[in-house]
Amino acid sequence: SEADLFLDLLMCYRSLAARNPALPHLNIMIHVTRDDPAAENDKISILFSRPDFFSVMEKCIGHMHEKSTSILVYACGPGKMVNQLWDASMKRNKKDLRVDFYHESFEF
Repeated sequence: SEADLFLDLLMCYRSLAARNPALPHLNIMIHVTRDDPAAENDKISILFSRPDFFSVMEKCIGHMHEKSTSILVYACGPGKMVNQLWDASMKRNKKDLRVDFYHESFEF
């Protein structure tokens, strides 16, 4: 599947972050919007649904280290999806929480 292209690298970064307290916690969520049985993987949870970005943001904020004051959001996908994640991110961008947003857009 398309996810396999990056999965080993993502798992490596997640493992490094887990072993080194100086690195940020890395939470990886992959959403696949079309059925692809080949995408199932025992290394990471792959969700076959469209993400609810407001719920995702709340979950990430809820798992932040108590001294953290910022989070990084990275999106890669179609422009409409990136825009939805941007909207959810900016609604959480406040005085006490900085949301850094990076993205790559593509169209099918």
